[in-house]
Amino acid sequence: MCWPNALATGLNLTVRNVTTHTQDELDEQGAMERLAAHSYLARVRDACVRYAMPTQRKSSP
Repeated sequence: MCWPNALATGLNLTVRNVTTHTQDELDEQGAMERLAAHSYLARVRDACVRYAMPTQRKSSP
C-alpha cells in the first residue's frame, strides 16, 4: 500500500471512530489537527498526475 492510501485509511479511522472509542469530546485543537491532515491529503491527491498506459497493438502473424 502506498503512503497516500495508508494516510487516507488512518484519517478515515480517526474521524469515524472518535465517538465510538472514547467518551470524551474532541477538543478544538484535535479537531483542527485532523482537519489539517485531511486538507494535506486533499492537496496531495490534487497534485497527483494520472498516467495512462499506452495500448498495445496486436501484431499480425
